[in-house]
Amino acid sequence: MLKVLGALLILAGSGVICVRKVGGNRKQLTGLRQWIASLELMESEIRWKNTPLPDILHSLTGQMLIGPVIQEICRRKDCPLQEAWTVGTQKVQPPEASEILGHLKLTGDEEGLLSSLHYASEQLKRLLTEKKKSQRDSEKLCLAVSFSGAGLLVILLL
Repeated sequence: MLKVLGALLILAGSGVICVRKVGGNRKQLTGLRQWIASLELMESEIRWKNTPLPDILHSLTGQMLIGPVIQEICRRKDCPLQEAWTVGTQKVQPPEASEILGHLKLTGDEEGLLSSLHYASEQLKRLLTEKKKSQRDSEKLCLAVSFSGAGLLVILLL
């Protein structure tokens, strides 16, 4: 009876590991989607409504995953917006997205700003596509490895 209980606990543990891994990957994908949507919103607000960039950033602080980063940027009133953006986006996950966002230029004329926002958005879309493909492979590998390892331990226990 104890061997069966131990085997069930091992299987449950491997399942929890997979769920956490998959959950972390999905959170990154959701964050990427939010960044893409936010950059596209910034682009359209500037293009069609001529909304100032600080006002747009303040409207984005309520977003679930990117809101804390935007709040950090908005709190840095003592430094230029470009510097606050670069420092604030250093914590974004995955690191590739952080690099893309960190290189985004928020200075210059309207057309330069719009093209910079569009370019960053397109790069994040490519990154999202790559991450989706690798996530599927990673999920399959995680499931196979964890349940194979758990199965091996169960066989050894029984």
